[in-house]
Amino acid sequence: MYTKKQDLFEDIKRKLNLDNLSFKFLRRQVFSEFYEVSGLDNRYILKISKTGTGIQEEFNTLKKLSSNGINVIQPVCFSKRFNYLITVKEDGLVSLDELIHKGISKDMMRKYLFVFGQELRKINNLTAKDSPFDFDMFISSIKEKLGYTSNFRPEEKDRIVNFLSRKRISINKKNLGVCLTSDFHFCNIMLRNKKDIFLLDFADAALNNEYENLSLIYLCCRYKSKINTEKLFRSFLKGYGLEKIEKEVMDIFIIKHLIDYINHTSDKINKSNLIKRLIYSSDIIKYKLFLNKIISS
Repeated sequence: MYTKKQDLFEDIKRKLNLDNLSFKFLRRQVFSEFYEVSGLDNRYILKISKTGTGIQEEFNTLKKLSSNGINVIQPVCFSKRFNYLITVKEDGLVSLDELIHKGISKDMMRKYLFVFGQELRKINNLTAKDSPFDFDMFISSIKEKLGYTSNFRPEEKDRIVNFLSRKRISINKKNLGVCLTSDFHFCNIMLRNKKDIFLLDFADAALNNEYENLSLIYLCCRYKSKINTEKLFRSFLKGYGLEKIEKEVMDIFIIKHLIDYINHTSDKINKSNLIKRLIYSSDIIKYKLFLNKIISS
């Protein structure tokens, strides 16, 4: 009698056509577990989803991007039954986030953001479609995020919604298309031998407004790097091929991400020791100050 995990491992052996495989646990995240899979001269990364959704979509996204010359982790196979995805293990990869913590130079950081911008432009060109921006649906999603959280006082929630509502007319007139958006924070931007950009984690990839990506990258430049935010973000925009951003559109998506940042950071406070609680509390204050600066403009 196999356990569910043993059944899963047996299924992987059949799909890879390899009898002698070893499975080494790597890490556990909120919605996923990761293992290194080794057999003969082959090494893979196994991702097991706890949600039971999105595995086939992530595989298809990686396959499409890879076949069109985008540097992503190479997909091998997947199982909807066992909710797993197998990708090729790439050697020599280090995340941009790791390099920042190790003390990367300003010039190299700007260079990497420029190259990342070029890669993201390729994804945009490959996936872009014309689509009207549904502002009412956008505001409804913000109201939903604010509705279940106690991280904002009622008057703070009202100020946010009122600010967004005032932007409806001007933003609805803009011709805003959609492209593939995903969780492009610095932990998911990998470099091989500190040169080639590789992108991973397309579990939440979807067709959305490109400012979903741009605003997230801006916030990463602001909070995940010690380099001047505007100069670093300009390096990214230069690689991306965008001379001017739509500030009103940028602001509303930054607000969306800041609300997510605040809610997510607040969730971590109760699970952390005293020192981390102080750090997370300080982060929430920074996020709220920036949010208030935007809605007061």
